[in-house]
Amino acid sequence: MNILQVNSTDIGGGAAGSARALHNAYREIGHHSWLVVGHKLGSDNDTLPIGHDLASSWWQRPLWQAENKVTRRRSRSLRALRYALLMASEPRRISDWYHGREDFYFPGTAHLLALPGHAIDILHLHNLHGRYFDLRRLPELSVEVPTVLSLHDTWLLSGHCAYSLGCERWREGCGHCPDLSLYPAIFRDATAENWQRKRDIYARSRYYVVAPSNWIARKVAASPLQAGLVDMRVIQYGIDLACFKPGDRTEARRALGLSEDQPIVLMVANDIRHNPWKGFSDAHAALEQLSARKRQKPLLVLVIGDSPAEEYLGDVTIRYLPYERDRAVLARYYQAADLFLNASIAELWGMVITEALACGIPVVATDVGGVSEQVISWPENSLDSANGVLVPGGDSTAMADAITRLLDDEPMRQVLGENGTRRTANAFDLNHQAAKYLAYYREIIAARDV
Repeated sequence: MNILQVNSTDIGGGAAGSARALHNAYREIGHHSWLVVGHKLGSDNDTLPIGHDLASSWWQRPLWQAENKVTRRRSRSLRALRYALLMASEPRRISDWYHGREDFYFPGTAHLLALPGHAIDILHLHNLHGRYFDLRRLPELSVEVPTVLSLHDTWLLSGHCAYSLGCERWREGCGHCPDLSLYPAIFRDATAENWQRKRDIYARSRYYVVAPSNWIARKVAASPLQAGLVDMRVIQYGIDLACFKPGDRTEARRALGLSEDQPIVLMVANDIRHNPWKGFSDAHAALEQLSARKRQKPLLVLVIGDSPAEEYLGDVTIRYLPYERDRAVLARYYQAADLFLNASIAELWGMVITEALACGIPVVATDVGGVSEQVISWPENSLDSANGVLVPGGDSTAMADAITRLLDDEPMRQVLGENGTRRTANAFDLNHQAAKYLAYYREIIAARDV
């Protein structure tokens, strides 16, 4: 098959990591695969930038080129400059921004099917927010090529936000939004207009939805996505088990220059201190509580995915490390840790949780979204199956208690870690995920040809 996937970028976790992993898996099997992205950060020849500059007028091209260069820097301090360039590239954006409308002025979307230079059998769309994709093009794209939507958050269901948290207004049209600052933020409350515009686009489209968890599948069933939905399938995320696997803890720590006998807790998330969904303030509050408790040895908390720094809370050291592109090095960090902490307040699945479990590390995680579909909590479940501890979202005390309990019980960590590795091998293998997608693609194409 000729498979074209689309995502905002090619480097990172979440949607980017999933799209890239499938892209590589398809090529290894022997299919022709391309990944079209809003901003290309890697060097893969089959990853293609969407190229808004090529689809723009002569005066817009230098603005788009400058915007792409700024975005590639991945600097928070340059975000205002990026938005200024976007506004200048399309003056109508200014009015839409002021009135709270979502931004769909991305001309390269009209030509993305032509980028590979080959006829496409299946179009697989991942995250469509991130200021790169014109959602108004979905009807014509889905008519021209069988189209699959993979959900990595709930933006397609709502009037602006990637996660609605406790708000249920997305079910009936949004409006009177309780938090316009949630990513992607809008200036004024046009959520009802945005929701209706999305629904109208969906009604003129025909697509297939893949949900990574039953949790989000239930939401899709009650959402505006139903307007153009042909079929929906739940296909859980998979990871590369040849990379993410148990390893010798002492050897991993030596390779990373870490103490061999100090307890280590690991967290992994892009831009974790500023990401509104990752619950870092709750994790920090839990670590503050841990710092006030007596322990035999100082605790090291490694946080991967942020600007390098160190913070000290009594005998708890928090060491912030940059995003790690090398999957083998990231696996070393999992193997070096005693336990993994995920404090998210919203999560469709949690790929980093899967990676930790595959490496034999027990998990302490908040019970939000689809997390409970992979973390089997102890003591609610028997030690024959449990692979971690689930705590209520936002409950820093329960989080601190769970961390303390597992750090103080090495035999328990060993059992939970072994259970996690076994469950991951059986259920969350990237090869199995790719095979399920390919089988679904074939079903879709066959139905289209009838």
